[in-house]
Amino acid sequence: MAESQRDTLEGTLHGFEIPYTFNIPAALVGDRVTDADKTMGELASACWIAFGKTGNPNGGGRPEWPRHDPSIDRMIDFTNEGVVVGPDPLKERLDLWQKVWNQGR
Repeated sequence: MAESQRDTLEGTLHGFEIPYTFNIPAALVGDRVTDADKTMGELASACWIAFGKTGNPNGGGRPEWPRHDPSIDRMIDFTNEGVVVGPDPLKERLDLWQKVWNQGR
């Protein structure tokens, strides 16, 4: 979430990551963009560019993005405090939907 919006929003809205993906966080908040927003834009964009070029978002001193393994429920989270790799907090809900999806096939 943009640093300037943290006092007014309880969480990031769908699509708010897009300006960071393209390294243009000011497109979201205009002149209220902060150095932290710019840093996150550089990081997110670099991950996407590396993934597009090589199929791997890692390298270049960026935080290690773990390879997806369906037997391990972990995810990468770009938090206000930095990048964190850990368990998926929505695992139970997602597993339920997967079960419902599989029963309908």
